[in-house]
Amino acid sequence: MRSFKLEWNPNRTLLRNFVIVGSAILVFIQVLALNPSTVEESRLGKSIHPQELLDLFEDQSKTLAPGIPKDRVPDYAIDHFYYISSHEDQKDWKLISDRAYLYQKDDLLHLANVNAEIYDEDGGITQVKGKEGKTYLNQKDFEVYGDVVTTFPDGFMLYSQYLKYSPGNGQINIPVSEPAQGEGQSSEGGKFKFTSHGLRFLKKQNHISLPADVVFETFPGESPPGSAAASKKDYTRIQSDTCEINRETQIALFDMRLNRPLAKRFVITQQPQLYVKSRTAELNYGESGNTIHYLTAKDDVFIKELDEDGSVVKTATCGFAEFLKKENQIVLTEYPQVYQDQDTVTGDKIIIYRDRDTVEVDQSNAYSQGGNEKEKTAKGKPKRDSRSRE
Repeated sequence: MRSFKLEWNPNRTLLRNFVIVGSAILVFIQVLALNPSTVEESRLGKSIHPQELLDLFEDQSKTLAPGIPKDRVPDYAIDHFYYISSHEDQKDWKLISDRAYLYQKDDLLHLANVNAEIYDEDGGITQVKGKEGKTYLNQKDFEVYGDVVTTFPDGFMLYSQYLKYSPGNGQINIPVSEPAQGEGQSSEGGKFKFTSHGLRFLKKQNHISLPADVVFETFPGESPPGSAAASKKDYTRIQSDTCEINRETQIALFDMRLNRPLAKRFVITQQPQLYVKSRTAELNYGESGNTIHYLTAKDDVFIKELDEDGSVVKTATCGFAEFLKKENQIVLTEYPQVYQDQDTVTGDKIIIYRDRDTVEVDQSNAYSQGGNEKEKTAKGKPKRDSRSRE
């Protein structure tokens, strides 16, 4: 049988105690260094009040976009935000902003200095920039606020203070309470611009509706709108209540609201030496070479030709007027009448040659004394009572 002898070594016991105490001190130093204070305390050793957190997001309380929560901070604040919305492998739009604020409870995303790209099925990109953007993540629409600039794939520009895009129906909307301004270039190199209150753009149909207070202007291609050179050249300016613009054919239709008094229900068309009022008007602002007329006026048409000093040269009335740009002619039909000095001429069709300051009458049935145009044989159509002049 083997025996064991137990001995006490004081040196080994001291070494073990020293290691234990040293390890405890090291752990304490690490905890103290990594956690100098609790999360609830600031570096000065005092608690952070919730109002101080709200102050960190003071910019959020001074927003252009309505509906942003004012009584609580966002759940997330993201710098250099990037977000893409798509369906069935087709991108709808992309949002890029300097900063984004997410409110999870509301599914609300608020963007600062937003740049949105709207994608067409054919690969075209419409770009929308503004000071702020807002969208709900459980929806597809998004809204842009403040100095909004929209650039279409063909270079057409739209300016407003608010814009809403709905990818479900491919619409860009500006309410009638908001002013809108657009400008672009026609297929023939000319310039056009318009102002209105409100706008609706149907992306798939490439169609623009202007619902109120429309002013539409066209200018020659050599000079940009608003320049001194353009003001001295030919231009066309049309004022109406509403306007429908087909961007494919570059034809604009102008009309007036039916709730206006009849005496004020006129579309007004002006050129440097021409004034026209009519119930409706149609403008081909593309100035295509295949188009016979670039402007037509319809129903209760009244025309004034002016001299360079603004004095009236002749006036005319009719039911339908066609303005031929290349020939510089005005063709009047539907009971036309022309007044110059003391002369009055009527007929089935009257052509005013603006370059020659002459009038050609087809099938004239009335001619006043002192006229300079040859009277042609009437063919049974009675003379229509003259309309009152302006």
